[in-house]
Amino acid sequence: MVPWTSKEAMILYLRLISEVTEADRHTVVIMDGAGWHTDSIADELSNVILIKFSSIHQGLIR
Repeated sequence: MVPWTSKEAMILYLRLISEVTEADRHTVVIMDGAGWHTDSIADELSNVILIKFSSIHQGLIR
């Protein structure tokens, strides 16, 4: 947890996840609807799959 974040910080985090993901594998990242969780933040990462929950599903994330 950090006191603040941004779209750029999230992209950096996803790049780090991508780098440690083994070859021929994929990582699935489940996100809430925060403003920096845009659909394009993982476009350059071929091994990271984003699933974004809508506000209706927020009770599932704990």
